[in-house]
Amino acid sequence: ESITVDLRGPVSIMGDVEDPQDGTYRGIFTPTMMGQYKVLVKCAGKHFPGSPFGITCEAGPVCAANCIASGAGVAGTAVAGKEMTFKIQSKDLCDNNVSLGGEEFVIQVSGDATITGKMTDHGDGTYLCSYMSTKSGNCKLNVQLARDNGHIQGSPFVLVIHAEETDPAHCTASGRGLEAASAFFPSNFVVHTMDRYGNPRGVGGDRLTVDLPSQWRTPANTTDKKDGSYLVEYRPENVGRQSIGVKINGTSIVGAPFTVSVRELKGVLTKVGGGCWPHTPQRFFHLREDRLLKYPNEASVGGGDKGYILLATATLTDRSSKGDPWFEFRGEWTGGKQKHWILRPSDPAEKESWVSTLQAAITQAKQKTLQM
Repeated sequence: ESITVDLRGPVSIMGDVEDPQDGTYRGIFTPTMMGQYKVLVKCAGKHFPGSPFGITCEAGPVCAANCIASGAGVAGTAVAGKEMTFKIQSKDLCDNNVSLGGEEFVIQVSGDATITGKMTDHGDGTYLCSYMSTKSGNCKLNVQLARDNGHIQGSPFVLVIHAEETDPAHCTASGRGLEAASAFFPSNFVVHTMDRYGNPRGVGGDRLTVDLPSQWRTPANTTDKKDGSYLVEYRPENVGRQSIGVKINGTSIVGAPFTVSVRELKGVLTKVGGGCWPHTPQRFFHLREDRLLKYPNEASVGGGDKGYILLATATLTDRSSKGDPWFEFRGEWTGGKQKHWILRPSDPAEKESWVSTLQAAITQAKQKTLQM
């Protein structure tokens, strides 16, 4: 006899009928959507008694791969120290929403450190999840079904955790210009902004204030590097221990105010020629604005007349070798005469400072001359 099983409802399915040859028949059908269905059982085209039968199809067991997450917590960005939340809708193998609770999901943020989140079962197939990290950077958000470690749809999520707002109490500064500087020549340092957790801010836009000694005429120049750091350049105008204040958004940063030792750079110059050798000290020279001033020295050999070299006419060549720091200096001496010296720093350890400062001064003087 021809027996058929037909399922009608959210989806229509023709079922299979098995004949075990014992006078009974087994109808088999697999609905893929939950809801109300009618089962039509016919023999030779006529309904069996009671057909069509009404049935309710419910969601199957939770399938991790079909579960979906939504909300700000899975949008790809977060802020350090801020709790981020999202909701999980559990689903079965056929993508039907599961309306019962009882599952457990594991939430972990992995990066420099692993942070475990929290989950609340609403009992209706949805779960509220949250996490918070105090470390900024690029991370991954893993959301897995606990019983089989299966990742939900989209997991692991790519996550960028940004630093919180700038906190002056964690901002720092670094650079030679915070410790020592040379009078009348540019010096600098860098301010690094952080949030309250010590994360680099990574962006600019903060209000930076640099307080120089009141007797200095030239204010500091600040440059926002747009990466959370700020270059501070200043030009000290008197020698001695000087105080420099640094504030971010009106509040002093770590270590501020800074005490900077400002002095005139000194070096020993030896004139080339006339029997004078590099190891014979002849003059003390001081850097002052756009000139290299020469002063008498008790160890001088030859005349003690004062004078100056115009830096705009000067050239500098490093001649150091085997730990003996000296460099060749050429320039226009007072009265327009060209002269040639060997310059040796008073303190060999300051050779690099001499070279960089003097070279910067020469460049600055040349630029000033071109603008005149």
